[in-house]
Amino acid sequence: MPVIHKFRVLPINEVQHIEMPVGSEITSVIEQHGNVMVYGLINCPDNQTEKIPVMCVGTGWELNIPDHLSIRRAIGTVKIGHLVWHVLELEDIDQLPF
Repeated sequence: MPVIHKFRVLPINEVQHIEMPVGSEITSVIEQHGNVMVYGLINCPDNQTEKIPVMCVGTGWELNIPDHLSIRRAIGTVKIGHLVWHVLELEDIDQLPF
């Protein structure tokens, strides 16, 4: 049975990994108690997991994306105080099927 879980992401200009069951999907991002939280739809909560690479960067920041990664999609934007953060899901270009 599908379930929604939340994961904390740090606002730093570095790649972070969210460990989720295989087949899960990141759905949204919000601010909660001063933290950046990413929500994910967990379709099959079994023991097999994968690490999803993400970044949380401020507006106007130059992105420090390693050469082997590319931006898969923008998950969302959240405002905490006077700062605005953008969460990006990345993908390993070495593992793409083409």
